[in-house]
Amino acid sequence: MDRETGTEIRAGEPPRPHEEQGGPWVRPPDPATATDHVEFVTQMKAFRVYKGERPLRDMAKVCARHPRVDRPYSYASFSTIGSNGKLPKRELVCAYIAGCGGTDAEIEQWVQAHTRLCLADPGLTEPGP
Repeated sequence: MDRETGTEIRAGEPPRPHEEQGGPWVRPPDPATATDHVEFVTQMKAFRVYKGERPLRDMAKVCARHPRVDRPYSYASFSTIGSNGKLPKRELVCAYIAGCGGTDAEIEQWVQAHTRLCLADPGLTEPGP
């Protein structure tokens, strides 16, 4: 844990300046550190801030063009993440991270963390479509 920024430090991930605040160097949130759905959703929201806090409407447009996203998602889908007390569906996690500007490797990292949490508690996710 970086004492100045409060963010988790991942091996091999170079820090970068937090442009919006012109402040300290920060590392991206690490979904692998989430132990439950609340921490996972908190990390997702921190990732959006880390990537520049793109408006939700813009995220919906960006994710619609991403090859890892199977269907379009509305900004409303993003705004309600975590509000039902459950882990978002894997597809919504992919869309959210892609909409933030996440790379394929970052999306995969989030999917793996999501899968780990689902396997630990199968009742944790939203019901399927």
